Amino acid sequence: MATQHSRVNARLLISPAVLLLLGWMLIPLGLTVYFSLLRYNLLMPGMEQWAGLDNYRYFLTDPAFFAALSNTLLLVGGVLVITIVGGVSLALLLDQLFWGRGIVRVLVIAPFFIMPTVSALVWKNMFMNPVSGLFAHAAKGLGLEPFDFLAHAPLFSIVLIVSWQWLPFATLILLTALQSLDSEQLEASEMDGANYRNRFLFIVMPHLSDPDPDDLPAVDLCRDPGDHERRPRHGFDQPDLPDLCPIAPAVRRGRRGGRRSRRDHPGQRRRDLPDADDRQESGRLRGREDQDMARNVTPTRKAVVTIVAWTIGLAIFFPILWTILTSFKTEAEAIASPPSFVLFDWTVENYAIVQERSNYFRHFLNSVIISIGSTALGLVIAIPAAWSMAFVPTKRTKHVLMWMLSTKMLPPVGVLVPIYLIFRDAGLLDTQVGLVIVLTLINLPIIVWMLYTYFREIPVDILEAARMDGATLRSEIVHILAPMAVPGIASTLLLNIILAWNEAFWTLNLTAAKAAPLTAFIAAYSSPEGLFYAKLSAASTLAIAPILIMGWFSQRQLVRGLTFGAVK
Repeated sequence: MATQHSRVNARLLISPAVLLLLGWMLIPLGLTVYFSLLRYNLLMPGMEQWAGLDNYRYFLTDPAFFAALSNTLLLVGGVLVITIVGGVSLALLLDQLFWGRGIVRVLVIAPFFIMPTVSALVWKNMFMNPVSGLFAHAAKGLGLEPFDFLAHAPLFSIVLIVSWQWLPFATLILLTALQSLDSEQLEASEMDGANYRNRFLFIVMPHLSDPDPDDLPAVDLCRDPGDHERRPRHGFDQPDLPDLCPIAPAVRRGRRGGRRSRRDHPGQRRRDLPDADDRQESGRLRGREDQDMARNVTPTRKAVVTIVAWTIGLAIFFPILWTILTSFKTEAEAIASPPSFVLFDWTVENYAIVQERSNYFRHFLNSVIISIGSTALGLVIAIPAAWSMAFVPTKRTKHVLMWMLSTKMLPPVGVLVPIYLIFRDAGLLDTQVGLVIVLTLINLPIIVWMLYTYFREIPVDILEAARMDGATLRSEIVHILAPMAVPGIASTLLLNIILAWNEAFWTLNLTAAKAAPLTAFIAAYSSPEGLFYAKLSAASTLAIAPILIMGWFSQRQLVRGLTFGAVK
């Protein structure tokens, strides 16, 4: 139980995060509103004039404004539909049993580790170019006229590129939520005759919609409302069950399942029931053995799922593979028609030219310092804030969390001018310190939220016992909480390093040369001098290789940390 002393400590620990995010939201937003009322030109400082509402009147009467607004809504809606529908479908597919599931999962999540500048340049030049792009070569091979995607379907092309990059992340989140579903529920429904459609509608979808049973009404957590008082409280051995749809009893009686009524004998429904020692523990990922017990997987079905999963995985990973292969070609072979996939003269000359032209290692070092520095600073600020909200909650805790997340929704382009002017006057333009500050502030809400949701799963009794033994607040966080929260902290650290490494908007607008990271390094290859596919591919491979390799080797830790509380 929280004491007056612990409440004071909680307010002190959460204050840095709240004050920083409050300043990050109010100061740039207030300056943006102020500048919107002026006639202001960055190229002519000191010539400001009061304009009142003239700027708003100009935009509201400009037809291009509503066209841009419509395109933005279509872009956001299209990406959301593709990522949600495709993410659920891919999560369900990757949750099935098939050969090489771990490799396919690595292939599917790989685009999430690719920085936006690389994906934009690769898709624009190497795939959608109407003359020498891969889609143009495929169309010519089929006897069709090449289609200029960016000229005739620019919005669809952008939706495709953005969806390709964010579909893996949606799949990863949904897959971790799906794998946290208790396998005994799936076993019981399958034994009682529920078909795949009903299991998906009445068990899987409610779990994906709200995987945290703490938010459900207590009366809905069991069939008999009076039995709820007799069940162990949350945190003991018996887990709460998520709410089921009202039609679920009909599914269990076999009215819709279609198989229970055709049992040969009453004991048939118990034929695959696992022993108590083999059942899934609360919070543990379902392994291959658990799924074998929960599902009757035939060799034919496993082979079909394997073919489908590998086909989709290779299709999603193919743009990355094609970029890597092209980096080892000469410029003539890179644009040759028909393109060669493996049988070409391999060369590493492009990598040497890229390093000589752009000094790759300097940009790489800047990316390492900026991403690790911003993530470490964010953890230092977020861990105390998450502790205060998880272990000393108030009536306003959830409102504070939602407000923190709302600061992440602030459009960067809307506050670019104030941030640029503040950094110019403070001498932070083109500095590593400036980028560390910005990336810490934009990713701090995600760090706080992930740590908070994980800390909530740690029993408060352990911390109270440490306090009774004389542990100070610092010892409680450093020596008790942090070791217990290693999976959650590690997954938070990995995710935010990826986000900071791939951040393009702020790094391109606030740097020039000295502090330019790899996002600026690859953006330098977008120029009117000509299309050098081999060198562009080499530069893209060098830019994505470090974070791609780290993501592949740490994806198990990332999934484990997200599953143990963070996806809730």
